[in-house]
Amino acid sequence: MSARPRAQAPFEVRPARRGEERAIAEVHVASWRETYRGLISDATLDRMSVNSRARIWREQLLIPRPGGSVTVATDAAGDIIGFGSAGPQREDDRVWDGEIYALYILRAAQRQGLGRRILTALARTLIEAGCASADVWALSTNTNAVDFYRAMGAEQEATRAIRYGAERLSETAFIWRDLKAAFG
Repeated sequence: MSARPRAQAPFEVRPARRGEERAIAEVHVASWRETYRGLISDATLDRMSVNSRARIWREQLLIPRPGGSVTVATDAAGDIIGFGSAGPQREDDRVWDGEIYALYILRAAQRQGLGRRILTALARTLIEAGCASADVWALSTNTNAVDFYRAMGAEQEATRAIRYGAERLSETAFIWRDLKAAFG
């Protein structure tokens, strides 16, 4: 007996609006806890605060970075179930114009095309802002993210050691050398 395909819910992918920072923060914290449990210490994940994340997202929505964007995915009820953000490259030593800063989707809403839709919206915003290329950093042990970015046409470029709190982790950079070719 073959498995039935999952029904596609009527999702909407759109720019985030002021006042949605708490809902974005809730998804941010919940998706980190779902995704990184076993990859990052439980103590670190349990210390994450919706209130502190909401402050960060409020600032990004009130005073957006020039060329930057925050995109959300909502379900049929209008609840935010995923989000992403992107903008100009944050590191001076990088050769790529743009950067995907974040892309998170609640586990229950994954594998339904939302990651592709959010990433495409972010990439198109970068293209409109004049970016020809972009990168994204993913936790090296997050095989779902690594596989996703490869499936989206990104090439693995580099790895680096990072500190997150007291933890030492490894991140991998994935690049799109030509955003228009990949997402145009």
